[in-house]
Amino acid sequence: DALGDGDPTVREAAVKALAGVAAPADVDRTLALMLAAADEGQRNAIQSVLVSLCRKGNSAKPVLDALAKADPKQTPLLLATAGRIGGADALSAVMKDLDSTDTAIKDAAARALADWQGTEALEPLAKFAGQTDSEVHRVLAIRGMVRLVGRDQAIPADKAVDALCHALAAAKKPAEKSLVIGALGGIRSIESLKLVAGCLDDADVRELAAAAAVKIACPANRREKGLTGPDVRKALGEVVAVSKTPRVVEEAKKYLATMDKGK
Repeated sequence: DALGDGDPTVREAAVKALAGVAAPADVDRTLALMLAAADEGQRNAIQSVLVSLCRKGNSAKPVLDALAKADPKQTPLLLATAGRIGGADALSAVMKDLDSTDTAIKDAAARALADWQGTEALEPLAKFAGQTDSEVHRVLAIRGMVRLVGRDQAIPADKAVDALCHALAAAKKPAEKSLVIGALGGIRSIESLKLVAGCLDDADVRELAAAAAVKIACPANRREKGLTGPDVRKALGEVVAVSKTPRVVEEAKKYLATMDKGK
């Protein structure tokens, strides 16, 4: 009741108190409070409480039920909320609205997908990045993939590289490519090395790609083992041939010499 008080100080205190007193049984009422919130700050705070309650209940159903019958003005907020809750059902709902003819709804769905917290969004993000005609949405999708790969160390290397392969294919501007190359540099595998080496002929990202290739292939210290094999020799040879960064070239040469000695 205090959320509707005329005193903003009282409303602020009420929002803070809500987080402490609301229980999973209060989901429906909390959802209604979010939709009725008078200002963005209050709405965002109540949304956080709602997301927490739904996660405790392990279900986005109340939000998805509201989404199914929402008017266009409420849909973007509900999509963002569903995205924060996560789960397969929420992901399906968000994916459906990526095809909406309503610009605001489509944008909200794209942003919810890009901000997804679970790795189940990697494949949908890869598909969306390659298909969208919107530069903004493409960049958001690429950033979403890079964020998920960088945050969740439990993702198998082949799955992470596959996602970043799609991200790199979708990237059009140097800043987008640089973001993906940086992420690939943190994955020690032959496939990530091949992807990075493929960027050495791009003048806009050449030096970043060279540095990433060295990081992937070469051991960082004596306790580590670097990558070996013909693909590694080829990639580091290309680094030596095209890079203008002395440190990178020297490190590539040093490791190549070690490989030549069979160490």
